[in-house]
Amino acid sequence: TQSTWGHQINKNLKEYITTLMNKNLLLITVLALCYVASAAPHLTIDMFTESLCPDCVGFLTQTSYSSFYKVLLKYPDVVQLNLWPYGNARESQDEQGYKFKCQHGEEECIGNLYEACALRKFERVAGFDFAQCLEGGLSKQDGNMDKYAEECLNAEQFEQLRQCVYGQEGNQLMHEIAQKTNSLVPAHQYVPWLVINGKHDEVEETLALTDIEYYVCSRSVSYTHLRAHETGRNLVCRLLLEKKK
Repeated sequence: TQSTWGHQINKNLKEYITTLMNKNLLLITVLALCYVASAAPHLTIDMFTESLCPDCVGFLTQTSYSSFYKVLLKYPDVVQLNLWPYGNARESQDEQGYKFKCQHGEEECIGNLYEACALRKFERVAGFDFAQCLEGGLSKQDGNMDKYAEECLNAEQFEQLRQCVYGQEGNQLMHEIAQKTNSLVPAHQYVPWLVINGKHDEVEETLALTDIEYYVCSRSVSYTHLRAHETGRNLVCRLLLEKKK
């Protein structure tokens, strides 16, 4: 009888320990999911461009763009900005790889490649800085991509990008961007074309391009959240929203 009683105690203890472990595992899983959800950006903005499009060159080289992308980089936990330089190009394939025909000629294809390679290979801020610098050179209208890319980089960086632009890596990268651009629903009708959280909406696009910081603040978190979590960044957002009321 004592042996049976001891066996039952051991069995109950094992069941209790197992239940406790399962509850702790569940709690850890929930906390991890909450952390991931809170760490993930609330907004994803995909900007589809092409390097020699006059509107793209104008936007990327004006103060509005500087404010646009610097604001987005200021809120990395809230918004993710992606730049896709392809636009109205056309893709074909032969035994040597993918071929691209760009709306504004061969130099535009090279410019698209430079920007794509920089955004892939450089740290995020440096990639966007390069894209803006390159477009600033292109606004002079003599269209020498290699020349302007070299002016924007040190010798080591320039050689790194040249190898990407004129090699297999760049060819494959541009193919991936072509696929992403060509799969847009609805298809893009102009560039720059904004897709926000997977959807294109002309009203949302206009609001984002008009005042990006207000847009990020108003779309990312609630006013109640800003009041309850008075960090430095949230204070900026709260005051901005109150000013717009």
